[in-house]
Amino acid sequence: TGDVFNEPSLKKWDKFISFIKKNADINEFIIIPGNHDVGFEDNTKRDVFFQIFDKKFPNLEKRYNNYIISIDTTIHPFSLDEKVINLILNLNLEDKSSSLFILAHHILRPYPITIANATYGLKSTTLNDLQKINQKLKKFKNVYFISGDAGNNISFDCFKNKNVHFISSGLGNYKEKNIILFDEVIGSISLLNL
Repeated sequence: TGDVFNEPSLKKWDKFISFIKKNADINEFIIIPGNHDVGFEDNTKRDVFFQIFDKKFPNLEKRYNNYIISIDTTIHPFSLDEKVINLILNLNLEDKSSSLFILAHHILRPYPITIANATYGLKSTTLNDLQKINQKLKKFKNVYFISGDAGNNISFDCFKNKNVHFISSGLGNYKEKNIILFDEVIGSISLLNL
């Protein structure tokens, strides 16, 4: 969920992708841009990222019975923009056993300032956008907000409110480095320790 490199390059991204495929025993994965990977505005870092990962954000994927929404929060930090809100509201839920995964770099949870690595772009201490989609979220078996910019004295944080799970991690300057992995087929979430 972002901030993979301070100074990204095509070579570094290729090496990273090879490492993940080899060590995590997976062929398909989702990378979310972080501010260190792409900055906050148009620049060469963003160009390099989108050469490697040819994807538009927000991006909706349906895998098996689950929905995955990838968000570029370097554009709208700490919030769900109207495109994302409408995407969620317009999901045609076919099965009540479906889960929704929302993947973002900047922390998407109430009171993000308590764990966020940085607060650039933070407009509110609560995630007010949740009120707009709350009724829709109740229709899913589980909803996972997975964010990657934790680092304010914490490298991993998780809490649950009914069926909504807020999972935040950050590589930061910590000795142990973890990557969150989830298997959409069986619905499991695990950590890969680097």
